[in-house]
Amino acid sequence: MSVCAVVTGPAPEGQTHEPDHRVAADQGTAAALATRATWFWLLDGSATPGPRALELLLEPLGRLGPLPEPVLLASRLRGGGESEWLPVPRLADPELTVAAFERRLLPVRIARGGSLLVRRRAVEAFGLPVDTLHWTARLLKHESGLLVPASVATRNVPAPAELGARLRLLGSGALRRREKALFALRLSGGVVAVGRRVPRAR
Repeated sequence: MSVCAVVTGPAPEGQTHEPDHRVAADQGTAAALATRATWFWLLDGSATPGPRALELLLEPLGRLGPLPEPVLLASRLRGGGESEWLPVPRLADPELTVAAFERRLLPVRIARGGSLLVRRRAVEAFGLPVDTLHWTARLLKHESGLLVPASVATRNVPAPAELGARLRLLGSGALRRREKALFALRLSGGVVAVGRRVPRAR
């Protein structure tokens, strides 16, 4: 197993499990695949991974038990104070969900950027992500993804606005028909929350 860190911004230093290769995201998909790595650690420059982030992302691969092999493993993404940016969970088979919880993991349907470990075939099929919400939604439509809460990355800039990305996702083929209704409901709640924060004209 070899890991290539694909970074937007400075490469992380001092990891307890150092990646075998490093590639700048702006070098593109071909440069990443040329490393022949089997896993790609996608690091958004707006977040800083903890020193054990990569080690802890790799650790569950040796204890999956009945869980299907994941194509994506996501770190927990924290902000300032107590805030967190959570992935969209997968409404999976209850037995598999329990098995994931027992291993301190969470099945996910859509993940946010920050610190994502993905298999080579994901990059071969879809290239490097530009819009992470849409990219992970397409990837996890038929594949398994897991949140690894023990692996942590901390966002060091304000979270990007997601309303436009969510609307594009809702209009795409990355979601199943029944998922679109649930996602639209989540989106409507977000729009109401944004509306409450917008000052009214006097």
